[in-house]
Amino acid sequence: MNFEKYPSKEAFEYPFSFIEDNAVGYYLKDILVPLPTEGMKTVFEDPGNFPHNIQVYLFGREGENDVSDWDLLCLLDNGNYAYYTAGCDYTGFDCQGSVDFYFSQCLKSMILFGMTNRSRELLYKQTK
Repeated sequence: MNFEKYPSKEAFEYPFSFIEDNAVGYYLKDILVPLPTEGMKTVFEDPGNFPHNIQVYLFGREGENDVSDWDLLCLLDNGNYAYYTAGCDYTGFDCQGSVDFYFSQCLKSMILFGMTNRSRELLYKQTK
């Protein structure tokens, strides 16, 4: 469970497998959380085909069931930034899981208002 610069795509395969095309999955429109700086306008914008449209994995932390959340900051192919955080109990996402998805054109807003405090602190430590 390490917060890494340039995390691997493979580290997020498990939580990504529960987005949209899975019978017990999460639809982006349902997990989208508007940033306070952008209000509801984000809800009406199209985040694209997440996670298939991730262009660059910027920072992330691989999670583990019932232990820690998966956190990912990335750049999408439409020029927006996304922050994705997901966690579940020991049985997996189909039983007790939670997923939040934020996206914005502004990286600074994403870091300040989208990321969790813990992830933001780890990001700052990693970039010093």
